[in-house]
Amino acid sequence: MDCFVASLLAMTKEGSDAVPEADPLDLPFARGNASLISALVVDGRTAAKTGRCLGVDLPAIEQELRGITRASAASYAHVLRAWPRLSNSLQHWFETQLTCN
Repeated sequence: MDCFVASLLAMTKEGSDAVPEADPLDLPFARGNASLISALVVDGRTAAKTGRCLGVDLPAIEQELRGITRASAASYAHVLRAWPRLSNSLQHWFETQLTCN
């Protein structure tokens, strides 16, 4: 069973008590965002509650990703050296090509 718990009142226009004329299932997609979800249940298991992802050690994942990035940084040194010139060229192209005229 998958479900989420969110504030219907917070999804209504400007926090008014009037529920907009919309299918309640469409409302989260039209007006919702992550800050309104207080719980998320996926496959019968609570996956998130009060803004925290449960069952995942986020600090450990971040540490592992930093380690992978540091270990592979040397293989991308040529990209880092070329980046300033590439960035300037892209900036120039966007400034000259994407005008409102």
